[in-house]
Amino acid sequence: MKFILIQLIGFVAIGVDFVIYQQTKREKILICKGIADVLWSTHHALLGGISGAAVSMIGILREVIFYFRPKARWARSSAWLGVFIAIYLVSAIITWKNIYSIFPTIAAVCASVGFWSKKPEITKRMALPVSVCMFIYATSTHSIATMVNETLVCISLAVSWFRVRRVANQTQKDESGDASISR
Repeated sequence: MKFILIQLIGFVAIGVDFVIYQQTKREKILICKGIADVLWSTHHALLGGISGAAVSMIGILREVIFYFRPKARWARSSAWLGVFIAIYLVSAIITWKNIYSIFPTIAAVCASVGFWSKKPEITKRMALPVSVCMFIYATSTHSIATMVNETLVCISLAVSWFRVRRVANQTQKDESGDASISR
């Protein structure tokens, strides 16, 4: 029963993750992301996944900094990216249990780089290694919710990449068609 309740917390986190993308204001997105990180941290900690819990807790701090970024000069410094990468690396050392412990750290560093970038394509490119790392980690902690979440993320990425490629091919096709008409 306890295992089911722990998984349920993870599935609630998936629900909150879904709500993130329904928000239109950056502040609400970051608040939802913070709530999701609280749930993921709790989920992983209860499963004994201390490394996963640690990176989610650090993620909460990251969301706070990102929340204040447009409002406070101290939060705008590009040094924050380096600070978070360093904190994630220290957390990997402190929470080391086995080889799987490194995967949440790799995921968190990739996510931080992706979210720091202002280019959506970089954010999306960084999401794949994040999902792969967290899926591998989830197998070691028996986090069914994380496995489901990362599978959904990968499907979403594939759909996004397919749509972008289809639009690019259609645009290229339209442009080449227009050129032949104008001759």
